[in-house]
Order: sequence, then C-alpha cells, then structure tokens
Amino acid sequence: MVKIYSRTIQKNGKKISLELAEALCNSVSLHPFYVQQLAQRVWILTENETSREVLDKSLDALLNDNAFGFQRDVENLTATQLNFMRAFKDGVKSFTTLETLTNYELGTQGNIKRIKTALEQKDIMDFSGPQPEFIDPLFEIWFRRSF
Repeated sequence: MVKIYSRTIQKNGKKISLELAEALCNSVSLHPFYVQQLAQRVWILTENETSREVLDKSLDALLNDNAFGFQRDVENLTATQLNFMRAFKDGVKSFTTLETLTNYELGTQGNIKRIKTALEQKDIMDFSGPQPEFIDPLFEIWFRRSF
C-alpha cells in the first residue's frame, strides 16, 4: 500500500519519500478509506515535495472534518462507557481491579462486561482479540487527542 500511494503521488508530478508514505499509511493504521482521504489531502497541500508538516496538517484537517461525528458518538455514551475508554487510553490492562474500578468510576466488576458489550454494539471498540482496540483508527486518534 505504501509503494502504491508513493507512486501515485509521484505520477502526478509531486514527490513523497518512502518514509513519509509509510508514515501516512501507518498514521491511520493502514485503513484503506482513511489512507485514501489522507493521501488526497497531502497531495492537495504539496507543491513539489511532501514534508512532515504537510502530513501533520493533512491529518489535522481530516480529524477536524470528522470531529462532529466523533463528538456525537461520544455524547451517546454513558459516563461509565466514556470512563472505560479513558482507562483504556491511559493504558489500563486490568479493568476489574478495585483500583481501576475506583479511579475511573466504572462501578462494579459485573458492570465491565456490560460496558464492553455496549461499546461493541456501538461499533466503538472490539474485544474479540487478545487486546481491546478501537474499531475506527481515526476516531482513536481524535479520542486520544481530545480526552
């Protein structure tokens, strides 16, 4: 994917280093839709050769364009669901310890399963793998910056 976007940008008379093309793809976790959106913004903002500054500005613009929808998604969460996501963002691995339940106001141990189920049903997080993860990589970036 990295080489494809690098060649596409270069075919159109602009330059991007393989390192920046890789950073572009990795910044949105190789999500095809977001890679395409971000690459388009980078291409538009690039005069001759892409820089890290152009990539960062393009990512900020993409986040700004999606912020309203992300904010709406967060507003539809309960306080405990949002607190769970904050705990996850902060690197918490064990959500059922007394310390985590207390520090993040998650309620009881039994509440954790309900929180996870709700976040999965709302397509916010996925718990099927070895580690929980945000489903939408752009939402994750926005959430980590906003909270």
